[in-house]
Amino acid sequence: MKPTIRITTAYVVGSIITNSNFSHIMAKAENQYLKMTGRFTMSNIDVEEYETGNKAYGMIQGGQGAFVHEGENASIKFKLDGNRFTGSDSDSGKSFSGEVIGKSVKIYDYDEGKNFLYYLSE
Repeated sequence: MKPTIRITTAYVVGSIITNSNFSHIMAKAENQYLKMTGRFTMSNIDVEEYETGNKAYGMIQGGQGAFVHEGENASIKFKLDGNRFTGSDSDSGKSFSGEVIGKSVKIYDYDEGKNFLYYLSE
């Protein structure tokens, strides 16, 4: 999974699971601190990352959702189960899984074969 897709995925699932609107995400492995905005209303997903202009949009219904990452032209599907999640992205064709603990999002990327940690803040 490309880092930009992974960062956006962490922001989306972290925001939905915590039912919060965050304005920044810190990506430890990528050594980035990015300003992001997201709206999650009426089952819609609408996210923008300011520095790159990358956008993501999609829908969530119940515990399942999907969004398109415009910058990478990839679709991401995910399923939520409490504070845990699983999913896949069309770019790598691989799966991911993870969990949200407080404002931290941990993603295991099966394409990379390791965990990545992200921190969400207002």
